Amino acid sequence: MKGYKWIGAFSLAASLFTGGCQDAQTFSSEDVVTKMLEGNKAVGSYYAEGIMNEYEGDKKIRESTIMEWHDAKTGKRRVEIRSGNNVTRSVNDGKQIITYDEALKTAFRLDAADVGEMGAGTPKEQLIGILDKVKNTHKIEVVGEDTVINLPVHHVKATMQEKGSLFGDMDLWADQKTWLVLKSSSTIGENKVNFEYTKLDQSPTFDEKTFVLDLPQDVKITSLSDINPAKKVSLEEAEAAMKAPFYYWESSSEVVLAGIELNEWKGEINRNELTLNYTKGDVPYFSLSVFPAPKEEIGEGLLGEKPLQIRGIKGSYMEAIRSVMWDEKGLRYTVMLEHPDLTVEQMVKLAEEMKSSEKK
Repeated sequence: MKGYKWIGAFSLAASLFTGGCQDAQTFSSEDVVTKMLEGNKAVGSYYAEGIMNEYEGDKKIRESTIMEWHDAKTGKRRVEIRSGNNVTRSVNDGKQIITYDEALKTAFRLDAADVGEMGAGTPKEQLIGILDKVKNTHKIEVVGEDTVINLPVHHVKATMQEKGSLFGDMDLWADQKTWLVLKSSSTIGENKVNFEYTKLDQSPTFDEKTFVLDLPQDVKITSLSDINPAKKVSLEEAEAAMKAPFYYWESSSEVVLAGIELNEWKGEINRNELTLNYTKGDVPYFSLSVFPAPKEEIGEGLLGEKPLQIRGIKGSYMEAIRSVMWDEKGLRYTVMLEHPDLTVEQMVKLAEEMKSSEKK
């Protein structure tokens, strides 16, 4: 589903308000998030078809057609993407997601609970996860009203307030009734993606085969969790996997180390990586990733990175994904701020309390 991930990144704010629209009206970030979530609850079943064009400069590099089936009663959804001679099909039955690539003749399965909002499959669901990530980096405003496939829409513009944002400038046209993004355009540097629905049936009929993939007999479904499963390890085993001591937080009255996982990546990545999960009051607070530092220095080639001093070391912070990163003694540390109330300033302060895994 390589091409389809673009849609979520360029569909920023499908719903902004429940009443009428005034041109050039600007909403606060809090209002945008609140209204969008309220609108999402009212989205019903639909079948839709759309077209997506990707550009580098003025050159169109890819054209894809997309078909979607969404059953609001069961939460099931199906997505088909046709690009060139290839077709990718994906079905989410509420319990698992199975994706089949026709050209590669490969099928993968993933538990639906492991995907979350960012991987929900349709522009509407994906934009929920993105909206909160850009509220501090973009100016969001309603610039007018328009019509897409004979439906009245609100034209929403999201403009970067600082250069280098991960999500770029966006224009969106959201259906005034269903809050579905019917058309979107996003520009990041020389790259541009346009998406538009060409058909929308809001009273679809589904049968028992709609949300079932009919795979060829010679195609075996592979579970993504089985390809490179994470192993739960002890602190001593984690240190052995890194072949060196590393810094971490011990459990305290402030945070609790809920567990340590080890991924032994092969292929192009070819490294061991630790993930330490921390909670506060039994709620996920942040996670710490540790792996051997790559040759690329912090800040090279990543959009939206801002310099940050942490533990007396030059690091970076990516606001769009709430991630803090730095290199220390040959290891790269990445902290993902998971709790919405945890600020980067608090995280920097907490970092001063990290201890070495090396036994004294």
